[in-house]
Formats: sequence, structure tokens, C-alpha cells
Amino acid sequence: MVGVVDQAQELLAAEFVGDALNVLPADAKTAAITTIETSIAAGGSVYHLAGGSVAQSFEPIAKTAVAVPSWDETALIAAIRADQAGRSTFTEFLRAAWNAGVTGFRVDLTERTCTYVGAGTNTYVETYPAVTLTD
Repeated sequence: MVGVVDQAQELLAAEFVGDALNVLPADAKTAAITTIETSIAAGGSVYHLAGGSVAQSFEPIAKTAVAVPSWDETALIAAIRADQAGRSTFTEFLRAAWNAGVTGFRVDLTERTCTYVGAGTNTYVETYPAVTLTD
């Protein structure tokens, strides 16, 4: 299982700025990542690779019991577009998504979707194009 951790650490070594979904699929193919599940409130992601899964933590948004912000799809889409345009860091994106009522998200690299979830039944699915690598 150490090989899986090493693979994931190579991918996770760089801090993403801008649209991680446009960068990640190409790198994820090398690392064999199939899905990524992220909890914004708890501050962590689980990367599912062909050979197993690897967890990585980051600074949680909710350090104590806090109310989840109300769902605001318009604000979420604005946060996504700002991230795609490179106008926010990953941390800033997470804060903006949280403020829009997002508690977590799941990236499916096979289906090329990112499903954002909030409290209750709130969801928003974003699709992204395939990435073709050139030398």
C-alpha cells in the first residue's frame, strides 16, 4: 500500500491554483486516480486509486459546531468560475464554496464530473471536458 501513498503524494505535492479540474485529470491518469471525495467542513480528501485509497487532510472550515450556510447555487457557480479563471487559490475556493452552502464534493475522473453537495438534498453537478496531453 506504500506504493499507492507514494503515487498520490507525487500528485498532491503541488498546490493547485486555478482550475484544478482542468489540470488534475491529466496528472490523475498517471496516478490512476479514479475519484476524489472532499469534505470541506472536516477538512480532508480521500483519493481513490486503482491500488487503494489515500486520505489527505487540510485546514477544516468548521473547527467547532457551526451552522452550515444556506444553499446558494449562484454563489457556488461564481466560485467555480473564479477558480477556473485562476482568480482564487484552492483554499479561497473552498471558503467560497462553503459560504455557498457546499459541505463537500466528489470528483469522478472517469465520468469527468464534480458533484457538489450541501445540507439536505442540495446538489450541483459540473462537467468538464477531456484533457489531451501533447509533448
